[in-house]
Amino acid sequence: MLARMLRGASSPSRLAHAVGCALVATLLSCGGAPHGTGATSPAASPAGDATLLLLPPVDGTPDALARLSVRARAGDTLAAWRTAHYLVDLFDATRAGDPAARPVLFEVLGLDDATGAAATDQVIDAITTRIDVVLAADRLHRGAVAARLLLEQDRHPVRARGELFARMTQLKGIARSGGPLAANALLRLADFCTRALTDAATAPPRERRRRVAYCLYPLYDSDPEPYFATDPARRPPAPMWEELLDGVAAQSRAVAASGSRLAALADVHDAALTTLRVALAPRLPPHVDPVALGLTRVPSADAWDESPLVALEPADDLDRRTAAALASHGQARVALLLAPGDDATRLVAAAAVARTAGARVVELTVAAPQALRVPAGDYWAGRITGDEVLRVAVLPLVPLDASGLPPATTPGETPGPEARFTAERARLRLHLVVGPTEWRLVAPSGALPTLAATPMLDGVAAKDPRALLRTQLKAVRAAFPDEDSLIVVPQAGVPIATLALALVAIRAELGGVLALAAAAPQPAPSSPMAGLAARVERRARAAITIVPESLADRTAALRRCYQDAVDRNPGLAGTLTVERKALGAVGEQAVVTDGPRAPELRRCVLDRLGPAMAKTGARDARVTLAP
Repeated sequence: MLARMLRGASSPSRLAHAVGCALVATLLSCGGAPHGTGATSPAASPAGDATLLLLPPVDGTPDALARLSVRARAGDTLAAWRTAHYLVDLFDATRAGDPAARPVLFEVLGLDDATGAAATDQVIDAITTRIDVVLAADRLHRGAVAARLLLEQDRHPVRARGELFARMTQLKGIARSGGPLAANALLRLADFCTRALTDAATAPPRERRRRVAYCLYPLYDSDPEPYFATDPARRPPAPMWEELLDGVAAQSRAVAASGSRLAALADVHDAALTTLRVALAPRLPPHVDPVALGLTRVPSADAWDESPLVALEPADDLDRRTAAALASHGQARVALLLAPGDDATRLVAAAAVARTAGARVVELTVAAPQALRVPAGDYWAGRITGDEVLRVAVLPLVPLDASGLPPATTPGETPGPEARFTAERARLRLHLVVGPTEWRLVAPSGALPTLAATPMLDGVAAKDPRALLRTQLKAVRAAFPDEDSLIVVPQAGVPIATLALALVAIRAELGGVLALAAAAPQPAPSSPMAGLAARVERRARAAITIVPESLADRTAALRRCYQDAVDRNPGLAGTLTVERKALGAVGEQAVVTDGPRAPELRRCVLDRLGPAMAKTGARDARVTLAP
């Protein structure tokens, strides 16, 4: 694609061809046509010949060029430059779609009129030879130096995006120099952007905004590298393609005002831009404004990464539209658009539809701030105040079926959240039931104390349970360190704004995978000591210390052993003494020589501590257990 953007000889995209030759920088896109028929009189001097070097070419142009070429071969540097300069302009006029320029170009260069990359390379090489005549006489000739650089870029297209910034900087230098090739450089900058946009229009939907960002290279001075970051959280919000096309139009106007021969192409170029704008409108993604969409604002969320946006209305064809969006984007996730005041149960219903259509992840679309350091010359410079911008973001959820199972992961695909929602990371099957007046963490084994709540539309409520929820989740995580997945169950009457803020609070403490379900389990009756609240409190309180300090990195693993042990024996405490002893043919091995007689605990401690003692050379260790 990069080569196609810079190389004048490359084939245009289907969309570019549809809007005509005027914006397709290629010698193979437009057929030949007779050059102009304006009346002229024979030139009697070099200056007179120069007046016939016009665009579009006139009847006397080829003869004038022939006479100037004779003078150039005789050592006339000015004639050599006039010839070379006009050939570059003629080449660019051909690339811009001037039908009269092509036949004159091939005639004057003595080349057979042909199409394709090879023909374009022949033309470039022939013009470069004329430029080199000028440089041989004056190696610092301002116009010839610029012309050769332009043709070098045309002849040797970029092969990697890393080269683009330097290439565009060179073009901008020539365009801003006020020199004789300024208009030629401007046309190349404009052409690069239009090619990027036409290329984006035929790219896969997920890639289109990223392809549009290539326009930043010719239009803005700051390096646009962040716009291509793999991590969407590091990318600035995508630029609006309509504004980028406006930038191309501004470059076209600059060519018209330049006094260059290429100014004659301005009308054709402007007309082609108008046609292009109409052709691109249904193909390029519209600007996604979180304010215009009326999204719930949250303090933090994942950056949206071009998953298809699906509105819930009209509801009667949600399944068809969701399936179509998944198919067109080639993804297994959709971003659902709901208003802050929508009932959260609509999200559950829409998630079920999306799962049936093939989605393995649904995203609740929200608005979240993004810290943005805007350098001078960047697209966002002057567009935001402060150091952050509000952008579209998402809160991903794994839709569970009626049995509580996540969607199956397709073999060979990069695993998403659905693959990380495992029994090991959701041992408790903990559900957060978000109701209009109360929130509650429940599991098949019990429940934690209920949290009073009132609806939050703007992040404010008379009874905001988020702080208490985070306290409970902290305790759960302390009690079950591997438990980072949770199932959310919104009840009728809860607005999306409340659910979104609840999700953010959960993510802040667990940082794992969230799932979405329609119902929560009914906790089984249990004794006070065996209930979920008691287990969380007991396990969260369990602490250990290890001596010597060289084994301190095993603390977390041994604490898990102790937590499982206090589940079985709540009063378990004491100090385990572990020693490395020679055991005949087995060699040295760690054994527990003293402490609580709990077989499962002893086995777990030896499994996790023995190899570390052998590695560090520790002869003995003491593990103190404090409930």
